[in-house]
Amino acid sequence: MKATLPLFILLFLRLTAIGQGRMEHIAIDWPGEYNWKTVKQKHDENKQTLMIIPGNDSISNPSIIGSLTVYRGVKFSALDNIISNYKARLDSGSNLTPLERLQKTKYPWIIFKVETPATTKYPEPESDLYYVVQGKFGLYENFVGIKAATLSDEFVKKWTAVFMTAQIRIE
Repeated sequence: MKATLPLFILLFLRLTAIGQGRMEHIAIDWPGEYNWKTVKQKHDENKQTLMIIPGNDSISNPSIIGSLTVYRGVKFSALDNIISNYKARLDSGSNLTPLERLQKTKYPWIIFKVETPATTKYPEPESDLYYVVQGKFGLYENFVGIKAATLSDEFVKKWTAVFMTAQIRIE
């Protein structure tokens, strides 16, 4: 019998923050089933962003978008402050729902969803699942977004598991 190929090939992406002469990295294993491709990369002094979509999708109509951003030097003392910051930037009609969090750990993190139905301003609905983690030298924001007014429980469960593969390392 032929050996079967693994269903998923893990894609390993890293973003970095620099502090006190040391490099801090976050790494997440993104599911290989999507054959991700990078469609946007932006680096400046304080922010690094990487946007990915499935390899067979076009940037004009992706089925799902993944985004990884590090805000270098940004530090929040509490996860509630992160939620307040995001809520303050929401468009009317959008709903932010915290799902899971862990404050008392080396790298505090929170998972929340932002669901936006179609509006006159945005004719297509969009919903995102965020994983935000506070590193020592930066804040790491990661999300997946789809064109839907809400996120299914299945979607949330799948992508929460992906985000839980995240690891911050300092070299």
